[in-house]
Parts: sequence; C-alpha cells; structure tokens
Amino acid sequence: MKRIKSEMAGDNKPCLDIISFHNEIDLYRNLEHKHIVKYLGSHQEENKINIYMEYMPGGSVSSMLKQYGSFEENVIRKFTRQILLGLEYLHQQGVIHRDIKVNL
Repeated sequence: MKRIKSEMAGDNKPCLDIISFHNEIDLYRNLEHKHIVKYLGSHQEENKINIYMEYMPGGSVSSMLKQYGSFEENVIRKFTRQILLGLEYLHQQGVIHRDIKVNL
C-alpha cells in the first residue's frame, strides 16, 4: 500500500500533489504486465489517499540485497532482464518511469 497525505490548497481546491496522484492512479489502472506491480485499487479519506498494489513476496531488490548480500551473476541477469522487459512495456504505453532505484 502506498499512502500520501492529501492537503487542500486555498478555496478548498485540491493541491497539485493530489491532482498528480489521481493522474498516477489513472495510469496504474491501465497497466498490466507480469513485470509491473499490479494496481488493485485506491481509497481517499479526509486527508489521506491509499493506493493498493499487488503484494510482492520477495520484497524490493534493496531489501533482498540487505538480507542476502550481493547476488550471483545469474540472479543479476534475471533481475535485469525482468526490469528491462517491464521498462519496454512502459515505454510502449508511453510511460517513462522516473523512480528506478535500489536504496542501500
């Protein structure tokens, strides 16, 4: 689940962050690929927006690196291939992913 605090701009109008977040939700709804985490739904409360995404049992690449240490070359190849296939799909959909990272 991804949660953000939603704040209203003046005159009870949604601020730019809320608008861009709703645009992100609309984008997620239309994506379906085995190497892209699936969008399951969203819910807006008074000051919070929750986005529900597919559960990934292995966790992030970063968490796996912390847990297991450096990967063997064959594992790196497999992850890299999956990432590139997911990116290829996004690019075919006209989407540019701007937040690919592994935090250590």
